[in-house]
Amino acid sequence: MKRAFFISQKTLTCFRYFTLFVNIITFFWMIRNHTDPYHHLLSYLTIWGFLLCFAYSIMTIVWGDAPDNSLKWKTAYIIGEVGFALELTICPFFFVVLFPDMLKTGNLTVWDISYQILIHFIVPMLIWLEIVFSDMAFPKGHRVVLQIITVAYLVNNALWTVLHKPVYGPVDWISIRSYILTILATSTVIGGFSLGGLLYRWKKRTFPYSIQTDDGDEEKRR
Repeated sequence: MKRAFFISQKTLTCFRYFTLFVNIITFFWMIRNHTDPYHHLLSYLTIWGFLLCFAYSIMTIVWGDAPDNSLKWKTAYIIGEVGFALELTICPFFFVVLFPDMLKTGNLTVWDISYQILIHFIVPMLIWLEIVFSDMAFPKGHRVVLQIITVAYLVNNALWTVLHKPVYGPVDWISIRSYILTILATSTVIGGFSLGGLLYRWKKRTFPYSIQTDDGDEEKRR
């Protein structure tokens, strides 16, 4: 997409290459770090969010020269919008609810902690910055995709809990605390999408964005 807020298009492109590099490292570290069958990874919301962000980072590079109004960019932005909304929930939920209990076990190595910070903080931070720098608009019509994915994950989580064990200890689908956390997380996901839309409208109203012209120069427009 040949548009950027606050930074030049060239800088945004460099940032996207850096994001892809970090996501590739995260992907292989995730595979190496996982000892259970790989399909068990899909029980975690963290992995859903990461894979969406990873897919988006690939699309922004592969489809970088596609027309602004093409289906390719529309698809990429839908994936990015959903990834952003999920990561806005994943990061605080992990560090507030789950990480303290993990530290209490005393079983985490420096390697383990580094991986958790990478996938639960650095990956979310990169998609958040992408939202700030790009012109991802979060139109209301895209909200239905987020709702479908949210419901799909909740069903997935419930099935894993019933058929195997709770994916996340506090979310056992029995206790009151479990339902409170689920409602809070779902509300944060939906609210995150709305926040993205508010941020886009504020940027468009307040700041100029850069458009890369055919000769490679950049001009500022509102």
